[in-house]
Amino acid sequence: MSFVRWTRNNMASPAKQAIKVSAEARRAAFAQEYVANGADGSAAAITAGYAPASAAQQASRLLADKRVVAMIASLQRDAALAAGIRAKDVIDEIAIGAFADLNDYVTWDAGIVKLRPSAELDARKRRAVVSIKQGQWGIEIKLMDKLGALTKLGQHLGVLSGEGGDADAEKQAPMGFIVVPAKEIQSAIVIPRPPSDGDTD
Repeated sequence: MSFVRWTRNNMASPAKQAIKVSAEARRAAFAQEYVANGADGSAAAITAGYAPASAAQQASRLLADKRVVAMIASLQRDAALAAGIRAKDVIDEIAIGAFADLNDYVTWDAGIVKLRPSAELDARKRRAVVSIKQGQWGIEIKLMDKLGALTKLGQHLGVLSGEGGDADAEKQAPMGFIVVPAKEIQSAIVIPRPPSDGDTD
């Protein structure tokens, strides 16, 4: 009996070990793909071998796993080092958007908005400009998302908890066009083009 009991234990052990190895391999595969694809959890879960139907649920579960979080952090640090990117550089870039001053780019008075010459902008101020183009209604300047940058910077420094309203604000404030004037913090402006000779009243 002793021999039989020993044999059964050893027969079950490889199967349990295989399941454990498989789970560890999936966690590692998920972490690697999550970093490689730019933080798309569902896609990373599918690549790691999870069913597409449950990919979002599995991604949420894995991202709450401290082991996976540690792997992702390690992979991100390695990627940043390989690219020569320092944490200070990232924080500095976020701060540029967070503290961009609209008055550095335009002046306005009595309903007239004027664009400041680019020669007046130093390198730091220029880095806050995402794009500038001539549109149908005038020159459109898109700046870094101020609210999003402030939220990220505040969370990093511990000023914001990242819970409740702060987290919701971050999710609802992707970088995008917000035209002045508006009720909330602005990240873009439109400067009306001057009328041409062919324009009619």
